[in-house]
Amino acid sequence: MASRDIGRGRVSGTRNLFTILTIVGLSTILILSLATAWYFWVFLPQQAGAEVPTGGGVETGNPYYGRLKIYSEFYWSYDKSTIYGGAITYKVYHKDKVNLAASFTDASPNATVTVWDSDDGLLYLVADYGTGTTNVLDIDAIQQQAFVKPGSYQGWDYDLDGTVEPCFQIDITSLPALSAGLTAHEIDVNMFAWKYASGLTITNIANITSVSTTALTDYYSENYFSGISEGYAFKIVKMEITFADISDATQKAANDTYAENGNIKLREVTCSWGTYSGSQITWELSNHRWVINVGVPDINNEQGAILLQRRRGDPATTLTVKIHWQCKFAAASKTLNPTLKITYIDPASTTGTYTQVLSLAS
Repeated sequence: MASRDIGRGRVSGTRNLFTILTIVGLSTILILSLATAWYFWVFLPQQAGAEVPTGGGVETGNPYYGRLKIYSEFYWSYDKSTIYGGAITYKVYHKDKVNLAASFTDASPNATVTVWDSDDGLLYLVADYGTGTTNVLDIDAIQQQAFVKPGSYQGWDYDLDGTVEPCFQIDITSLPALSAGLTAHEIDVNMFAWKYASGLTITNIANITSVSTTALTDYYSENYFSGISEGYAFKIVKMEITFADISDATQKAANDTYAENGNIKLREVTCSWGTYSGSQITWELSNHRWVINVGVPDINNEQGAILLQRRRGDPATTLTVKIHWQCKFAAASKTLNPTLKITYIDPASTTGTYTQVLSLAS
């Protein structure tokens, strides 16, 4: 009986050894296969003069793959002159958004990448300008280029540093096969931007006077951003009209009461960039303010902010904020002074506010 057990143990040990050797062998084959693929598809294509697998082309029914040289200049949207982008680093990723195909800067704005067959003619371009730029990207102009896919703009924190960078999809599905003698296709994917406007003010055109003491009546407060030159732009993320800045607590409470009792109602805010009304306007008693939802989900994300620009030929008063009130004051000589407060965000994702004290008097 003991000898049979020993024999079974030898067979079992032999089987275990065979299993281990099999696993080791398969793992080795897998590693060698991956290493070979990396060598031929990633390492070799990056070597100067290396032969790159090339094929496809629109006339073949399959997207082009092979060498692609990308040129990128930085232009001012105002007059299409070349401007310095501000130490921008460009990252080109394969379609999987995992593998980096190339990296370059606006100091040397071009790179040669190897497009893979598996990319299906699509790459991603990230413009990482950190905190060093004084420009605001013109997303619409960038997406109007031949090799940028329309509507492909997105914010992407590609390096997981907590900052969302602008990302565009490069679409080369329209490229033909390489002609005889050519080793690469060449395309232009340029950046367009507005110069950043800072130090602005909100100007109130006229105060509201003679508010009715008998019935709710419509009144309008008209304002505009002043100090912005043609070709400049900035971004906003939040808008509110508040009594919170009033230092006199009694006066602040009295103003809140007017809002609570419906003696003053904020009906609509019509801006040069959009109109907000109904559920987009919320009165917050605890914060002594109306909040106007301008549609920006994250006020700390510059990529999702609202772009406001002054184009060529626009008047100085082009960026307007018109506030529609309904008011009925209890008596004559009553004055309310809410503050229009608009939060902006600069290219470095730093926020600040532009304010204007309004006046409504009976």
